Amino acid sequence: MAEEQKTDRIRRQDCLIDWEHHPDNDENGNPVISDWRELREDWIHEDCDCDEYSLANRKKCYRYYSYDYDKEKFKEWMRQNGYNESLISYWGLEKMFNDEWIKSPAFVDWKDFRVFYSLRQIEAFAENIYDPDMRVAILTYFIDNAEYLLGKSTKKEMLPALKNLRTRYKEAVKIRKKEEALKNADERKKTPKEKPEFVLSLDEIIDYVKTKSPESAPAIRSMLYDMMLHKEGWNKPSTLKKIDSMDVKIVHQGDNVYGNKIGNKIESVGAGAIGVQEVHE
Repeated sequence: MAEEQKTDRIRRQDCLIDWEHHPDNDENGNPVISDWRELREDWIHEDCDCDEYSLANRKKCYRYYSYDYDKEKFKEWMRQNGYNESLISYWGLEKMFNDEWIKSPAFVDWKDFRVFYSLRQIEAFAENIYDPDMRVAILTYFIDNAEYLLGKSTKKEMLPALKNLRTRYKEAVKIRKKEEALKNADERKKTPKEKPEFVLSLDEIIDYVKTKSPESAPAIRSMLYDMMLHKEGWNKPSTLKKIDSMDVKIVHQGDNVYGNKIGNKIESVGAGAIGVQEVHE
């Protein structure tokens, strides 16, 4: 009998709904399997959205926590584990904050939960919220609305402790942000910087030589000829023709003369600081 009872126990994962492969019926009433994931997204927003007009309460939080579970199986799992709807609602409120479903503590009907009346209860809830900034926001909300949420007498008693608790969490936020900044800086140092890639087309190189630096043509032509020998895809007649087109006629600029080899009819002489190449027709 004990073995039979053990086998019949339900695990929470056994209650999960497979929205991607959900039993359905086609237009003729025949059973089919359908993908209900988009429907699920629409339905959960309709049923569980929380904002300034529709506050998170126990009903919404219970629904949010149990949304992806088969209702009857989930209730049986609760029964077997001694859980009630109030506890599931409390877990649902935590989950809403940790999933960033609730954007502000102002969007919660805190009094509906009937558990946030002592410092320990508020602190225990805040400890289970993952985001340090949201922890501070929740405590700030309780401090700013202490009289409404806690009552006059409790407010007077709890306010100093709540402020002290908030100070601790604020300091924790500062420290974690500094640690995160240092960690990110360290990661950036370890990550090799991508070297910028500078790309010039052959046409751009040739245009530069012809229009701005004709005296550099021999050296650049030599480099490009070497590229033709060693770079894949360069050894083409069209490429050779472009490189050969860098032969330019002599240009006179004041006392200096610039020029390039044209055919084999060249003699070199000196003029000013620059070598002169005279072309003999």
